[in-house]
Amino acid sequence: MAEEHDVDPQETREWLDSLHSVLEKEGIERAHQLIERLVDEMRRSGAHLPYTATTAYLNTIRKSDEEQMRGEPGLEHRIRSINRWNALALTTMARAFQRLMERMRCSRPGSPAICSSSLLRMVLR
Repeated sequence: MAEEHDVDPQETREWLDSLHSVLEKEGIERAHQLIERLVDEMRRSGAHLPYTATTAYLNTIRKSDEEQMRGEPGLEHRIRSINRWNALALTTMARAFQRLMERMRCSRPGSPAICSSSLLRMVLR
């Protein structure tokens, strides 16, 4: 996360120290509960919190602690590849279908059901 100019670094340090203390003494579930409560209070006060569907992913499981894969590694890899391909194909088809509906001006309220059935008939011919 890119750090912005901190107007009160001492207060920020106190908040972070408190969070670390909760993590050590009460665990991750309690820390999560407190953060969720803070977010809820912010929203109730009218503050706008930007939403992002992506996160800064950090693998918390050390490589040495990972379970050994059961089964045949080659087959497991092939299954994961097929699943990824399937997800990609479905997403691509959904986007193409949406663009086609927009071109046919099917995005007006009330018309999607009619357009969807027309498009499906065209595709299934």
